[in-house]
Amino acid sequence: MKKTIRLLILAMTLCLLAGCGDRKPAVAKNTIPFERAIADYCRAHNYGMKVKEFVSLKVNGAKAEATAKMQEAEGTYGLAVKWEFKFQKQPHGNWKATAHTAK
Repeated sequence: MKKTIRLLILAMTLCLLAGCGDRKPAVAKNTIPFERAIADYCRAHNYGMKVKEFVSLKVNGAKAEATAKMQEAEGTYGLAVKWEFKFQKQPHGNWKATAHTAK
């Protein structure tokens, strides 16, 4: 009986440890056009920020939404905040960031 309880506790502990990993979500799409659009957006608004990494990216026809971890442009501090962006596809196929909200 004690052996069964120990095995059960060990199994539960291993399951908890396996579930607590720091996994980065996979963004399967090409993020370069969106990173450029965000850079243009930040420059136009004098934000002094740049993309550290994309958390999510959803494209739906001529519109897209993305969540990105943003850091200050020099990358000195290493801190990142999440911003949600909305994009509109332009006539020549480029993407333009049209709005953002900080999360």
